[in-house]
Amino acid sequence: MKVSADKIRLAVFIAALFLIFSSRSGWTKTYVVFRYDDFAADQNGFRSESDLRANLWKAEQQVDSLFEKYRCPYVVSIIPCSNSLYSGTYAPQKTVSFTEDKEKAALIQKALKAGRIEVAQHGFSHNNSAGEHHRKGEFREKLFDWQYEKIKNGKQVLCEALGIQTISTFVPPFNGWNGETAKALKKADFKILSSDRYYYSKHTEGLRLIPFTAQLWDLEEMLRNNELARNGLMVVLYHPPQITRFDGMESRYFGVERFEELLKKLSSRTDIEVTTLNQLVENRGDHLTDERFRAANSLWKERSFWKKLIPQKLLPGENTRAYYLSASEYNKLDRRWGLLKIGFVGGLVAVGLGCNILVKNYLNKSLHIYLYSAATFLFICSVLKELQILNKGYHLTGISLIPAAFAAPFVISLLGMIFTNYRNKVISK
Repeated sequence: MKVSADKIRLAVFIAALFLIFSSRSGWTKTYVVFRYDDFAADQNGFRSESDLRANLWKAEQQVDSLFEKYRCPYVVSIIPCSNSLYSGTYAPQKTVSFTEDKEKAALIQKALKAGRIEVAQHGFSHNNSAGEHHRKGEFREKLFDWQYEKIKNGKQVLCEALGIQTISTFVPPFNGWNGETAKALKKADFKILSSDRYYYSKHTEGLRLIPFTAQLWDLEEMLRNNELARNGLMVVLYHPPQITRFDGMESRYFGVERFEELLKKLSSRTDIEVTTLNQLVENRGDHLTDERFRAANSLWKERSFWKKLIPQKLLPGENTRAYYLSASEYNKLDRRWGLLKIGFVGGLVAVGLGCNILVKNYLNKSLHIYLYSAATFLFICSVLKELQILNKGYHLTGISLIPAAFAAPFVISLLGMIFTNYRNKVISK
């Protein structure tokens, strides 16, 4: 059968369009990763004494059964030598090795054999050793040698307890880490670092950075509103208080029944694939670039600027909180909020400049020095506050920059007046 030239050209055109749009999307499914943090050994016999630990263990088994029932894999972040908060010991400084909890180890081994679980190492003991200048973390302010020893020893504990050869994924407690952590992980042969989107280091080359992006209620809401039918990656983080009721943490409780509804809905969707971090790297590793993580970090720096200025449910950048976007999408959002920030600060400076002109033209000159001194004091206090925020490891915030931006024209005028007076005195001499 003879095919016309027009039909051939049309077929080539359609094929070209398909290639263009498929290359832009990166992948054709939405990928969902469940990451369960703080899985820890209990002190021998403690579950029989503590209803909380017994209920948690029961819930952990139930959730594992749900993943088995709906044929979905998940990531479990295990604390190698959990401290008293997680192990149920009474001695504050005592830790319990995961090798001591045979029941929990057996559950993980069974799930590993079935292929429904990926083991991640969750720090060493989950102590919070961060100082006053940074947010919480077991590793963030420690030196390389200390971090490497803890990471290496924790890996040995888990491999021994579970009878496995290696672990390639590391989840830092409190999601806190630094460049020394990245170097120690590479030396200890880790391949994946999964934390959040708030920190970046130049030492991460050779590691795949895959942060968590959502929690269980985010996923539930997006499924309910049918907002998951698009390309993207979600890493859903949950902790023990989401599957068991903890005193004082009732608002964080999600429940096993609601969890099952999530998995049931996900398993029925052909456009969604529940996977693990390692499986994601194996199948889509070329999309998990350093550039992507840097872009995500930049957007969340912009978000921190607006956080207290716009105390709404959805803040700048937060409307994408459930997805790990591509670098280009992150950069586009970052530019948008960056331009708005420049306009906002520029507007404040303009208002300050206008007020400065009014003061010069309409107020008694004897009052000028007092007003300029007050504005300068306000400017200095604002700048010092911002430096304090930066020193603590956070980013610039709009609420602290408002006085500085407004008072800047007054400070410049005061400095100009001082310089003019000084120059006039020098000339007169």
